[in-house]
Amino acid sequence: ELPGVSDSSSSDSHQPGEDPRRVVVVPFAVRGSAAVQYLGEGVMELVSSALADAGDVHTVDAGAVLGEVQRRPDADAVALASFFRAPRFIDGTVFEAGGRLRLQAALRIAGTRAVVARGEGEAADETGLFRLVDEAVRQIVTPQPADPGAAPYRTFCGT
Repeated sequence: ELPGVSDSSSSDSHQPGEDPRRVVVVPFAVRGSAAVQYLGEGVMELVSSALADAGDVHTVDAGAVLGEVQRRPDADAVALASFFRAPRFIDGTVFEAGGRLRLQAALRIAGTRAVVARGEGEAADETGLFRLVDEAVRQIVTPQPADPGAAPYRTFCGT
């Protein structure tokens, strides 16, 4: 279960008719060489799949999200969340330098873009990507002590 998602009675976190457990994972930004640009959509699909396995979370089908992105290339994460009637979305960035990968992901409230939870990590190369994504998702779905002032990245360094 995602942080901040289980409270279905809180009207400030979702609109009428929205499933409070629905989450849209949007394509990730990629900062790196041309050879790794495919990771934006690839990591989005991996995060969406890992979330679907994480419990009572309803992720929007990655193919449907990609179809909407192709149909409306200027739509941002908030517009996509609204289109799919999801009160939350996950976005992030994949960084590549010297063959190493770094992933930062954030679960956000669609209406305000406020960060509810974050996860990040590093991998020596693309072979560590699956483990890296699984760990970042674990960080996002693992309840943390409440700190109203910050949602710091929790770091995982893979090999």
